[in-house]
Amino acid sequence: MDQQKTGSGVTIDISTIIRGFVDAGLIVSASVHTLWSDAQQRAADIKEGTEKIKEGKEQLEKGVRGE
Repeated sequence: MDQQKTGSGVTIDISTIIRGFVDAGLIVSASVHTLWSDAQQRAADIKEGTEKIKEGKEQLEKGVRGE
């Protein structure tokens, strides 16, 4: 049996406590994975935006020079 009585007479269900910690660990792990995926996507978006700004700057310079 996974239940134990404390000195104060309170019964503690150890398996439930352990399952709670395991579940919390899974939630944290999933959250970290989601945050990492979001960070990678934002980095890709920033890189794409930087490239578009560079292209726009080059087109502007060509227009100013009359090319």
